[in-house]
Amino acid sequence: MAVHEIAKIAQELATATGAIGMTTTVVEQSKGRVRAVSLRGIAPMAENVQHETYTLTHDSFLVVKTPPSPAVALFLAFVRGPAGEKVIAANGAVPVR
Repeated sequence: MAVHEIAKIAQELATATGAIGMTTTVVEQSKGRVRAVSLRGIAPMAENVQHETYTLTHDSFLVVKTPPSPAVALFLAFVRGPAGEKVIAANGAVPVR
């Protein structure tokens, strides 16, 4: 998603009465104008997702042709490795191997 699209989503969520959205980036970039919703008193934090106490989650998939090109194979190895996990976690998602 392009930066200007994220900014537009953040603006709409912050200004529309009763708005609900599904994102992590917008919450973090909103500087407190948009907040994540707790479910049954459980906050949507990575730790709660990992322990399966916060249950409103979704899986993301990387889909490639087989066999992947060498460049794609390197990217997949990166995403699945420790460095990729750090990037995923830094962006508010929970890495899974």
